[in-house]
Formats: sequence, C-alpha cells, structure tokens
Amino acid sequence: MKSETLILFTNSYPFGKGEQYLENELPYYSNDFNRIIFVPVNLNGEKRTIPKNAEVLDIHPKVNYSKSKYLSLFPKFNSSYKREKKLRNKIGGSKIQHYKLFYNASVYAEAIDNWLMEQGLERNRTVFYSYWFYHWVTVMSELRNLNHDGRYISRAHLYDTYDFLEYNYWGGKKLSTLDLLICISDHAKKYFNENYSRNLDKIRTIRLGVANQELSMFGKEKTEYTLVSCSSIRKDKRLDFILEVLKNLKIKVKWIHFGDGPLKADIENGIQKLPENVNVELKGFVPNAELLEYYKNNQIDLFINLSSREGIPVSLMEAISFGIPVLGTNVFGTPELVTNETGALVDLEDSAQCVAEKIANLLKSEMSREEIRNFQRDYFSAEKNYSEFRKILLDD
Repeated sequence: MKSETLILFTNSYPFGKGEQYLENELPYYSNDFNRIIFVPVNLNGEKRTIPKNAEVLDIHPKVNYSKSKYLSLFPKFNSSYKREKKLRNKIGGSKIQHYKLFYNASVYAEAIDNWLMEQGLERNRTVFYSYWFYHWVTVMSELRNLNHDGRYISRAHLYDTYDFLEYNYWGGKKLSTLDLLICISDHAKKYFNENYSRNLDKIRTIRLGVANQELSMFGKEKTEYTLVSCSSIRKDKRLDFILEVLKNLKIKVKWIHFGDGPLKADIENGIQKLPENVNVELKGFVPNAELLEYYKNNQIDLFINLSSREGIPVSLMEAISFGIPVLGTNVFGTPELVTNETGALVDLEDSAQCVAEKIANLLKSEMSREEIRNFQRDYFSAEKNYSEFRKILLDD
C-alpha cells in the first residue's frame, strides 16, 4: 500500500539557513506523497520555499505539560531505563536527564497523536522520518507505542551519533523503535555496531550526495596557486590552523574562503601576519548556486578542509564533483571521500609544516581530474544516493 503522508522532523527546516542538505534530497521524493508535514524544533528565521504539497506543523503550543503526567510516568520510565541498559553496551548521561527527556517525549507524542487523529491521517499510510537521530526520534518512539502503524526512519550524522561528542540519550530505545537507521558514513555505522548490543540489522549506510558536474577550468598557466575552502568560521573548522599552514608555504598562493562565522574577526587579524607570497580573499556567506558557479568557472588547484569534526563533508563532495583535488582531515567519515584517487589526508596531530609539505606535493602532482570527478559520481552522486534513500522511505 502506497504511503500518502510524510511527517518530517527537523531542527529548523524550512526556517533559517540550516539543513540545506535536506533541501537537496527533497526533490527526489516530495512528489511521491500527497502531503508532507514538516515538524521543526525551531521556527525562527525566514521561511524557505517548500513543495506545494508541504506544510509546517508548529506542535509546541499543542503540548500539554501535566504535573500528574510527570509523576505517573515513573513506573514506565523505570522499565524503559532498565531496557535501555540492555540495548547499549554502556549507558551514560544522568538518570534525571533521561527522565526529563522521557517525559518530554511522552507529552509531545500525545500532542502529535491527537493532531494526527484530528487530521484523519491513516497511520498505516504515513512515514515518520527524522533527519537527525536526536530527541525527535525519542518522540517517535513514544508515538509508535501509542499506535504501532506507520513506517519510522531516521538518519544519523555526527553529533547525533558519537557519544563522546554529545551523549545520545535513549539511543537504544530510539534504535529499537525504528524500521531503519540510515547512517551517512560507514564510520558512523561501525560506531553503532560497536556501541549498541541489539537491533543492529536495522542500520544501513546511504551517503549524502551532490549533483554531478562537468570538470572545472584547469590547465591554464599561472603565477600563483589557488586554494579554496568552504565552511563556517568557528573553532572546530580550524581556519586559524590554515593560517599557520599558509605561513609555511614557500610558493605563491591565493587562499579563498567561502563562509562566515563568529571567529571571522580573529581570522582577519591573522591574515595581517601572513608572508608576502600569500594572498587571501574572504568571500563570506555565498548562496550555494553561486558557489558552484564559482567552482565551475574558475581554476582551483586544491580544496582544503582541515576541520577536527566532520561526519562526511558535503563541501568536499562538491569540490570533487568538479574534479578538484582535495585535502582533508583523517577524522570520522572523511577518509571515505578523501582517498588516493581524490587527494590526500592529514592527521589532526600533523604540524603546520607537515601539512604545508603535503599541500606542496599535491600541487606538484598530476592527479587525474576526470578520475576525481568519476569517484564522486560513483559514491557521492545525489541522483544515485537520494534515489536509493527514496526507495527506503517508500519501502519499494
């Protein structure tokens, strides 16, 4: 039986600028549903254009926080908490926070369940999909306890996966509820397999993807090499370390960075201390379409991402889609994208001089840009990966 309704839980989409990768996958399945309902945590910011068959549900005003409900949940909580210990190899976090989230999930599930009944939506023809393996999946778990019908799916990325980055409360309960958990990298899937004791057959890897592109401009004679990066300017992106690397380069280079963030002033100050052989251009926030046009029409010798924390960077996927060689950090899922075919990896412990030497070697090498582009088309194609994910949603 074909699913008619998609309930899509997000952090803020379609509001603000975040979750742009969700925006990229939507066209692959939005027409398969009669109705799409976005349920965001945060409804602040400008609302983006959404499919004609989509709407936003602000569930927060509909939630009934009852003191009696809070107190009556203790027996059910204790049973669930004991089960959680069995579902994970090691449980962490505080028991009090477990209870607060358990209560919150319960009252939100009731509010959503009531809304679904008011709308007359058939559960057995509804897909519940959370873009993140965060608290919305705990809510989905309680919702499924109220009515078992429906299909329940979640993605898992970075902070919603690794407990040493951010403890994943009720991870075992969430996984046991889902029909499938879709990881964006094999590294994330391996983490779940090593840290959860049951329901491991529900875990799959389907990577994110980007549009296939033609090769960008290259091969022109040049008096300087062009290095490009694209990220928010914050601590974990390590743009300050990029500055240190640039100080160690002996060749003439121009570093162009796309993106903005809270540490921009610090980077601007650091730029003043660079040697004369290094030029820098901070582009600030640039719409994605404009960014891709730049990649297409300009000669870029190397794309660099030295972040300390990345699930599997879409910025690198976009670069290799144009055949641009990449340098990335050996963290989390990045090595699945940065290989000998596409560029080179550096370790977090590598010195600025060591990274500078790797950049110089890459710039001298003659990597096949066609092979780099083909790697993206084989493993990180939006057409391939989102079409596969569409089949998961529709249970085709």
